[in-house]
Amino acid sequence: ANTAAPARIETPSLSSGANTITPPTGATACTILPPAGNTTTLTLKGVTGDTGVVLHLTDPTSFGINSAASTFVITASAAITTVRFIWT
Repeated sequence: ANTAAPARIETPSLSSGANTITPPTGATACTILPPAGNTTTLTLKGVTGDTGVVLHLTDPTSFGINSAASTFVITASAAITTVRFIWT
């Protein structure tokens, strides 16, 4: 166990369009896990307006977070409530 990590799993409701995500204090990485059978396109962006990177529809995506990064954006093609964010 890493007592310095937030070790948290969240399931935020994402609306259609840009959704600003604020990592919990102490987070150094995030894994985004879409639901099985997902058809909603999710795009990871630094800020709204970026081209971003389209994430796989059902496979997890993990990335490190710089301590200076306070937020990132997930743009969803439709509202979705079953995406999991795993913070480490």
